[in-house]
Amino acid sequence: MKDGVEKDLHHHNRNNTPHKRSHHHNHPSKGLFSTRITDCGIPKSLEKPPKLETYNGTGDPDEHVEHIDTILDYHGARGGVKCKLFVLTLKGLAMTRFKSLPDKFIRSWSDLCEQFSSHFTARKHQHKTIASLGGIVQGKEESLCDYIEHFT
Repeated sequence: MKDGVEKDLHHHNRNNTPHKRSHHHNHPSKGLFSTRITDCGIPKSLEKPPKLETYNGTGDPDEHVEHIDTILDYHGARGGVKCKLFVLTLKGLAMTRFKSLPDKFIRSWSDLCEQFSSHFTARKHQHKTIASLGGIVQGKEESLCDYIEHFT
């Protein structure tokens, strides 16, 4: 069984000698980050990332970014490391969208935040104003429960 594990952990070069695989080849962001981010190493203190909430594309993207940013700041993560760890929080629609970006598209943490936020704009919580609440009218086919949700 040890041989099977050994094969999983190593691959062979042209001389048929084993060497360790680079971790970034298995990372979901392979190719999407700039070389500067891709070459950024994960500090030992973050090799086992802190527990981070996941995002599937249905919540407020700005709240997700703020939450992840706060946790990663607390753990001392910066720029490229934040990008690499942030991607691990994505699933479903959010991961599909991220993987659809062109190669080398994300160049910085602020770039990632901007792209993420702009794509999921429709999911942002909008502050209600008196004017916006006054303009809400119950549709003919809209249930009372659905109508009331406009006010929450």
